[in-house]
Amino acid sequence: MSDNKYVIINHIEKNSEAERIGLQNGDEIFEYNSKLINGDMSYFISLTPKTEELKSIELKIMREGELMSLAVKGGRLGISLEVKRLVDNENEENSKYPALRTISFLYYILAILIGVGSIIALIIGMNKLQIGFGDNTTGANLIISSLISGVFGVIVLLAISEIIKLSIDLERNSRKQISLLKELIEKNW
Repeated sequence: MSDNKYVIINHIEKNSEAERIGLQNGDEIFEYNSKLINGDMSYFISLTPKTEELKSIELKIMREGELMSLAVKGGRLGISLEVKRLVDNENEENSKYPALRTISFLYYILAILIGVGSIIALIIGMNKLQIGFGDNTTGANLIISSLISGVFGVIVLLAISEIIKLSIDLERNSRKQISLLKELIEKNW
């Protein structure tokens, strides 16, 4: 769909052709006589006066995720239209799954804190070795444990954070692919 727009019905007149065939407020109009509308109302409006010359018109709409094809008699439909933007807007996409995004962010912060804590423990361990405080095994053990737990902890937590983000992206991309496949099937490509 060009410019990420579509045409939506926002009003249906009483006793109109649109009411007779069952059009509803909120129906998204995609095709008018096998021509994609692509959010261009001027094309749709320019064809409307000519419909009286036609016996019937094929109208393809999307209602609640289901693509429907309707035959309409020529003449005035009795609908009001509005152009809307698709939900491809990055800000709107980022507002989905706030709990998962928060959990991912918390894992990221926790990874940073563990990394910083490990560096501090490493410095303390090295300091104990240099000044000879206590026995040398305490400093060496602190250095080894901070390196192992720090590296392992940071890697695991960052991986979990990225897996959560990847899952959200996979869901969004799957939804887009299903929408594109529906369009291709309808066009018999």
